[in-house]
Amino acid sequence: HERIMLQTLELVVVNSGHFLLVRRKAAPGKGLSAIPFGYLDKKEWSLDGALRELKEETIINEPPALLLSNVKSNHVFEHPDRSIRGRVITRAYIIKLPSGPLSKITAADDATRAMWVPLSVFAKMEDQMFEDHFHIINSMIARLTKEGER
Repeated sequence: HERIMLQTLELVVVNSGHFLLVRRKAAPGKGLSAIPFGYLDKKEWSLDGALRELKEETIINEPPALLLSNVKSNHVFEHPDRSIRGRVITRAYIIKLPSGPLSKITAADDATRAMWVPLSVFAKMEDQMFEDHFHIINSMIARLTKEGER
């Protein structure tokens, strides 16, 4: 049996009714919108990796302790065909920041743009999203709603 598998981390960030998205700089998915994500490093815990990727791609202007204290849920997405990169299992986390002004963000690393997208706009973006990121965001928001966090 061939056992090739990659582990990625995704971070859905919600701030005052907006989602944090990036525009992908390179293939696969060049030009598409995505959740900040990346590969898990060999000696890294999943949540640490997700926060690292968030900082690398968006340079979000929030202290790590605030981000960490507002992680509300996580879930594994593992459909065998979820990625064009092959067998990729991802662990997604959701952070719900306290209501208030949107955090300052700047695109970096694998992103050409970082943006806060209102929920009403995001609802119409399915065809503009990378791989299953539209589904991941909706699934994670449903988890927040189920847990009474929205």
